[in-house]
Amino acid sequence: VYSIGILFVSFFMSGIRQGLAMSIFLYAYKYIEKKQWKRYYLCIVFAIGFHSSAILYLPVYFLNRVEFKMRNVFIFPITLLLSPFISGIMSKVSSEIGLYTAYLSGGSVNSSDLIYDISLLFLEALTFFTYWKLPRNIKSKDQVQLSMNFQILILFMMGLIYVLPTSTRIIMLISSLNILIVPRLISYIKDSRVKVLLIMSFCTILFFVFYNYIIKYNYYETMPYSIQWNGLVFTPKILN
Repeated sequence: VYSIGILFVSFFMSGIRQGLAMSIFLYAYKYIEKKQWKRYYLCIVFAIGFHSSAILYLPVYFLNRVEFKMRNVFIFPITLLLSPFISGIMSKVSSEIGLYTAYLSGGSVNSSDLIYDISLLFLEALTFFTYWKLPRNIKSKDQVQLSMNFQILILFMMGLIYVLPTSTRIIMLISSLNILIVPRLISYIKDSRVKVLLIMSFCTILFFVFYNYIIKYNYYETMPYSIQWNGLVFTPKILN
């Protein structure tokens, strides 16, 4: 009763519900690859029941019909430049459908963090490098194209990092898919030395994020201790 009274349960249940929605999407990804749209959308409707942010999964099914081109990576700087204009469109659309209206109209839409943002960019750069090292005659070409189309979508969303409400959480809705995509891409590489180098590079960046947010700053009190700087407990903005 006390935890409900201080909103502890309701606050953390939001994160748990979004995590469940993300997990359902990870499960449904195989239906995008198999082009089984009925099963995919049945899963996504179920995910929306846990968290409304899963609505963003509805259009991504059609990425299996798009041909991947490396030049599409320029969507990231273009989106960054157009973000003020896109922000106005998003505010208008959100007011019409009633989704994230409070965030966009309240003037505090951003929850990004510099260390985390740079780490995401490095992870994406490594993913594209992995693609560049793949054999040209790979048998699973359709799966690889779909995987890289999702990387373009992640870059697009990262270009909107200062526009999207709770941007890090929304980007994570899609970037979590790399839990499946990256190991698969690495498995296609035949050169064992390159494969080991990529695994170590990915692990290094992920450990860097873990160290900064969990070990150093004990983000969301994950560890049973707290860190103070000049008498103040430091709380990163990420995911807030």
